[in-house]
Amino acid sequence: MKNLTYGPIELAPVAGFLGAEVPSGAHIGTLDPEVFVHLRQAWLDWKVLFFRNQHEVTTPDHIAFTRQFGGLEIHPFLPDNGYPEIVVLDTAGEAPARAEIWHTDVSFRECPPDGSVLRGCVIPPHGGNTIWADMERAYEILDDVTKELIENRTATHSLRRTFGKRLTPA
Repeated sequence: MKNLTYGPIELAPVAGFLGAEVPSGAHIGTLDPEVFVHLRQAWLDWKVLFFRNQHEVTTPDHIAFTRQFGGLEIHPFLPDNGYPEIVVLDTAGEAPARAEIWHTDVSFRECPPDGSVLRGCVIPPHGGNTIWADMERAYEILDDVTKELIENRTATHSLRRTFGKRLTPA
């Protein structure tokens, strides 16, 4: 697949419709506003952007980068760990975090966030996969009969199974 250009950013798509890699020389942090406009458009188009080899990124760098996209989610039930905007998923600790089931991040909120910025600090030699799905594209490729069947239907996302209680309005 051929690389794509977004202003000064060249992306390498990693799949047909979902996911593109930003060149390994690009580092996250506070971006020039013009560069950010192009990066944001690339994210909207590809849904998932991969920035490899970000070993020097600190937690404050991660927060600053993410904040450029808008307000940050403070998870209502997971521990703070010193940075309320960051959820640490540690699968090797005394009480390992579990995120290995298919889920959508904080979809139970009345107004869920537009996305998540993940940073792998300790990557296992195998496993540890994160998989994404493009639900917009999934809907687009449905046949007309199925689209008609689900038109005007709603779903309620609940925390009961995960956290044992309902979310109260913030």
